[in-house]
Amino acid sequence: MFFRNSSFWLFFIFANTIFAQQSVLDTIKVAEVEIIASKQEVFAIGGNFQKIDVQTIQNSITENIANLLSKHSSVIINSYGIGGISTPIIRGGSSSQTAVMWNGMNLQSPLSGGVNLSVMPIFMFDNISIQYGGSATLFGSGNVNGAVHLNSNDVLKANNQAMLVFSYGSFNNRNAALSAKIGNNKIASSLKIFTQMADNDFKFSNTAKINNPIEKQSHAGLYQHGICNETMLQTTLNSFLKSSFWYQYYDKDLQTLMTNSDTGTSNQKDKVFRYSLNWQSRGEKTKWNITSGFINDNIHYVDSKIEIAESNIRSYSFINEVENKIQLLKNHLLNSGLNYTREIGQSDGLSSNVDRNRVSIFSTYQFHEFKNKLNVAFSFRSEYIDDKFIPTVYSIGTDYDFLFCKIKGNISKNYRLPTFNDLYWKAGKYTSGNPNLKPESGISGNVGLDKTIVNENFSLQISEIFFYSHLNDWIVWLPNTQGVWMPENQKEGINKGFESELSSKLTIHQFKFGLNFNYSYTKSESIEYVDNEKIVKQSIYVPNHKLTLTVFYSFKKLELMYVHNYFGQRFYDNVHLLESYQIGEVNLGFNKKINKNDLKFSLKISNIWSVNYQVIAWYAMPLRNYQFSITYKFNK
Repeated sequence: MFFRNSSFWLFFIFANTIFAQQSVLDTIKVAEVEIIASKQEVFAIGGNFQKIDVQTIQNSITENIANLLSKHSSVIINSYGIGGISTPIIRGGSSSQTAVMWNGMNLQSPLSGGVNLSVMPIFMFDNISIQYGGSATLFGSGNVNGAVHLNSNDVLKANNQAMLVFSYGSFNNRNAALSAKIGNNKIASSLKIFTQMADNDFKFSNTAKINNPIEKQSHAGLYQHGICNETMLQTTLNSFLKSSFWYQYYDKDLQTLMTNSDTGTSNQKDKVFRYSLNWQSRGEKTKWNITSGFINDNIHYVDSKIEIAESNIRSYSFINEVENKIQLLKNHLLNSGLNYTREIGQSDGLSSNVDRNRVSIFSTYQFHEFKNKLNVAFSFRSEYIDDKFIPTVYSIGTDYDFLFCKIKGNISKNYRLPTFNDLYWKAGKYTSGNPNLKPESGISGNVGLDKTIVNENFSLQISEIFFYSHLNDWIVWLPNTQGVWMPENQKEGINKGFESELSSKLTIHQFKFGLNFNYSYTKSESIEYVDNEKIVKQSIYVPNHKLTLTVFYSFKKLELMYVHNYFGQRFYDNVHLLESYQIGEVNLGFNKKINKNDLKFSLKISNIWSVNYQVIAWYAMPLRNYQFSITYKFNK
């Protein structure tokens, strides 16, 4: 079969379609139909799309993506201890139903369906945004409840500069990072390098033991380093080629449970390699976008206390896509494309090496009417997987400027394919995969309104949105009549609630004030059928309430930011609850000009109220801790 023998078949298209035109930067708000609109922007019609503020990213540059989303969005992060595996949950779904996109490629593992956000430093990205709600028509399997998008700036248009970052904090946490960009508007390249080491030997109150003794974490250290490069070349007057490369190594001692009296013995080493090659061309009424990408994840796990407790896990994804946008009329846009993805899994837990070939066609029709007051987008996606078709999915989104606000709504059908672990886990005495699983599928929708006020010195944005989703054939591992655990299409899932967001900025001379507020209420329930009896349960690790509040103040050279988070109660099994908690963080900054360069000193105090809390049951989290950082930026 042609697809099996040529994973990078799209490179052939590069050699035969070098024609057409100029690239233009994407923008978040779509005022009229233009062929520069991205997939995220199309979904933003009728949906909820949050872009993390640039100031927030800069003040969090020494942290990871998991911490950033936990503090500044409605995304729930399930974190297995400090520096441990951290996975995202949006609108009550599981982590495997939330995609993480880099340069338009889905980073979800074909083996487990998850992505570890704790190993992704904020330093490596310029633009971070969250897409709430299903978007399988745009990005395929796994985009059931939302997606996190990680991207870089256009290096052809960015200024030439370099930046050095050093930080030191509690628990011997050390960070060093370097970024540099050089070039012009014809050819340019950026390079980002980072390294981090931490002992994470923090003290905590062990609530799992009598009298809650104060103990010291002895097995949670980590070391990681990574490099990311992006190079862009203007191939003709109206086209360009972009190459993106990302390598990372992660070595982590897995934190022991508070209920475990033994010191930890397990360790995990991750190596990831990600590459994409993208060619874009823009004509007067059309735009071509062609991408080929490769993702390789390697995990080595070992536990020195258990005989033969060692495993090697490898996955490979080859992602190829052709996309075309055509402006049919002044206010009408047609976006169509073809995607071919090949996934390969290798694991000690699988019965054999496995692979999967996926061919997808997708299309979106978008138009604006009534002087751009009404915006509408229709999308569909059909997928063919290893000689089988899966049901076509669709979405419809609209918004309308009515009087003083924008009314919006969106409805979509979404799906998620079973992972390789679900399908092909080696049959044994206690566990077995199930090759007969069906994809998860369901309907989701939302309705809400936006209000924006902008003048010379003041801006205010308010968003209120209600959401609902129903998922069928939820894959769950259950014991069969022989006591062997295996996955089955048993569950249904219902998630409903609302999200509220307020963002405001005020500037008076050299005084700047900013406020960001996010609140989400989520009711997430799973439905199981046992002997034809319907059983409804609250989903584990999904709080009903989450609140984030950020207040920012700056005057001349000084900056002050306070971040406050509230997390409601969460079930960690079918009976027991983790208590709600509130934590605060303070960031102090001092900026100084040295010639034309920028020097910044920062002090961050995390968990300033020294709250004893758990994100995942029996994984200790640190009390009050500190980090000091220095950033020096060499301007053009």
